[in-house]
Amino acid sequence: MENIEYNYTDEVVCPYCGRRSSDSYEYFGQSPDEEVEIDCDCGETFIAVREVRADYSTRKKENNEMSKMRK
Repeated sequence: MENIEYNYTDEVVCPYCGRRSSDSYEYFGQSPDEEVEIDCDCGETFIAVREVRADYSTRKKENNEMSKMRK
């Protein structure tokens, strides 16, 4: 059996059989970065790591008071 690693997927994927878990969030607690052991239906146990990344977006505020004062 080939040992495959899955990195940066949107779901937990078993590295033995490739089974994807659409309910991946249920394996983890409250910590943003966490490592857990998972027993797959294929009979293998593997380690899953949740890695949290923050993205930020900005935009100009409409009718900004400072903009009005500068005009």
